[in-house]
Amino acid sequence: SYSGYHCMGHLLGSDPGFFREVKWSGSHLQSLLLVKAGEADSAAIDTVTFDLLRKFAPSYVSGIRIVQETAPAPAPPLVSSWQWSEEEFVAIQTALHRLWQDAAAKTVCRELLLDGFFVWRAEDYAVCRAWV
Repeated sequence: SYSGYHCMGHLLGSDPGFFREVKWSGSHLQSLLLVKAGEADSAAIDTVTFDLLRKFAPSYVSGIRIVQETAPAPAPPLVSSWQWSEEEFVAIQTALHRLWQDAAAKTVCRELLLDGFFVWRAEDYAVCRAWV
């Protein structure tokens, strides 16, 4: 991920020679598979993805060791198209917030490690900008 890439640089320093090669896998899961196959030495995986895999598909993370964790940062698991109208955007936000009024839906969301829905403000991302 973009944030993971910059996080690695933040943790390890800006020495471009630290890594022999940088691979872009296209997904967190594919990055884990590269590590498991010995085709990559490390990968930056967000905590939510890792925990969901550990919970629902543990074979993908078996044999994987967490070397370092960063400070928590806002990383909403849901994004939308910038082309949506303001009305469409508000309708989706409203529907997501209504999930928390339904006990069954709330149970499913918690099972998926979702603990509410909210919109981050630009200043909430200051910790991420410091990594770049």
